[in-house]
Amino acid sequence: MDVWVSPIAGANLNPNSFALAQRFGYDGGYRTNSFHDGLDFGSYDHPGSTVQSVHAGTVTQIGYIPGLEWYVTVDTGEYLVVYQEAFSSRSNINVTVGQKVEAGTKIGTRNTSHLHLGITQQKNFNVALASSFSNNGTWLNPLDFIK
Repeated sequence: MDVWVSPIAGANLNPNSFALAQRFGYDGGYRTNSFHDGLDFGSYDHPGSTVQSVHAGTVTQIGYIPGLEWYVTVDTGEYLVVYQEAFSSRSNINVTVGQKVEAGTKIGTRNTSHLHLGITQQKNFNVALASSFSNNGTWLNPLDFIK
């Protein structure tokens, strides 16, 4: 059975619970090309500080990029799931590279304004990042998986 769960336990997954700028896809002009490549779980409208794995897989990368802040990638075998912008420091991340995780495993503690969750079939994160502002099929709507 292919199990997908919310990255914030108990979060409201109704698309209307996300502000326009938080939703996947065209955001009405907030970003470059008006495209948002993931889904933002804001701390106000999706409370909770524990970020959990949305699917089983292997942690492939932990890093820092200005603007994305600390991030974690998990390879599910079919998709790369990216958890970014939720962690202000490495100490807020509980997993290690190479670690196997199950759906619901604690990835870390959100201590910022939101978690940005991205899902892509592109296994090379740097290649996927190059399409962050393009609706070219690289990034997929997380609500299609975790609903």
